[in-house]
Amino acid sequence: VSLTAAHFHLAGFVVSSIVYALLMDGGGGAKSGLLAWFSLIGMPLVALGITLTRLGYVPFWEQFSALFFLFYSILLLSQLVSFVRTQGRAKGVRILVLGATFSLSLGIFLAMLYAIRFQLPVTWVTIPNMKYWHGSLNAIGFGWLALSAFSGLTER
Repeated sequence: VSLTAAHFHLAGFVVSSIVYALLMDGGGGAKSGLLAWFSLIGMPLVALGITLTRLGYVPFWEQFSALFFLFYSILLLSQLVSFVRTQGRAKGVRILVLGATFSLSLGIFLAMLYAIRFQLPVTWVTIPNMKYWHGSLNAIGFGWLALSAFSGLTER
């Protein structure tokens, strides 16, 4: 439960920051507004689902919240791809966002495997492995690359 809390504080900060940057960029229209609301709901919902499962409740809420977050992540991925496709983006920014998008895709895949572990047991999808692979993909692959891209570090 403590690892989940730490994970979602970091992930919530990074995702909310990226969604804010996308909103400030002005693209996406209604999708961006929906993305903003999902960023407020998604992280706490997944954290609640994982925590309830760890406390002995049925895994329904964890799986429901993971599916909700999958939908949210697909929406975020589509916005990131749209951002990259916009004309006039610096090459370095596009490369960083594409790397972040790839990392987020792999991280989501691992998270979904973890969420369906009750129906489809995969022996290597354990907390220690998720900490290394999912955590690294999200923190370094998605978080660092995306925040670097949106902070303008490549423009300097």
